[in-house]
Amino acid sequence: MTDRIGYRIAEPPGWVRLVADVPDPVEVRTLAKRIASAADPRVRAKVETFVYDQLFGALTEASARGGTDMFLSTELIDGVPLQMTIVVGVAPLSEFGKATNQTDAMLAYVARTRGAKATEVGGSLAVRSSVDVAAIEGTEDAARAFDTRRVSYVIAAPTDDKRLLIVSSSIRREKGDLESSMLEAMEFLFDAMVATIRFQPVGVSA
Repeated sequence: MTDRIGYRIAEPPGWVRLVADVPDPVEVRTLAKRIASAADPRVRAKVETFVYDQLFGALTEASARGGTDMFLSTELIDGVPLQMTIVVGVAPLSEFGKATNQTDAMLAYVARTRGAKATEVGGSLAVRSSVDVAAIEGTEDAARAFDTRRVSYVIAAPTDDKRLLIVSSSIRREKGDLESSMLEAMEFLFDAMVATIRFQPVGVSA
C-alpha cells in the first residue's frame, strides 16, 4: 500500500470513495451490483460484470500511476452516469527534476505544464492545470479510449514536505453545445470539491 498523505474532502451526494492502491474486490463488487441494480433484469448480470471489470481496471491503472483513492458518482443523469472520475495520489519530489523541496517541485511543474496557474487549496500552495486529451483508437487503456479533459491540482501538503498531493479529474468530452455545458458543469464541480480539501495526519478522523 502507498504511504498516504492524510486529507479529507467533501463528497457530493451520490459519490463514493474507493481505495485505489490496494483495490478491494468485495468493495468493487458491491458497488458494481448497486450500479447494475438499475438495469433491465434480463441483462443485469452482464451489466454488473461489465461495471466490475471497468471499475477494477480503472483502480488498477490509478494505482500504477501512484493513485491512492478514486472518487466517482453512482447517480444517473437522464439514465446516464456522470462521465467524470477523480483520482487522488502522491508524488515524490524526485518526479520533478532536481527539486529538493515542495516549492522547487511546483516551479518545475509550472515550467513544464502549459497553462498551469498558482492557486491555494486548504491553506496550502497549489498549482492547477487543464488539458484536453485526444482518444487513442483501439487502445485497451480505459483512460485513453475517449476524448477527455484532464484537470489536475498539485498541492504542497503541510503534513508531508517530501511529497506532493496530486488530485486529478478525467472528464469525458463530447461534441455539441449541450455536452460543452456539461463539461463546464463537471469542471466546476471538480473545482468545488477540491476547494473542500483539508489536511490532517493519516488515521485522524475529521
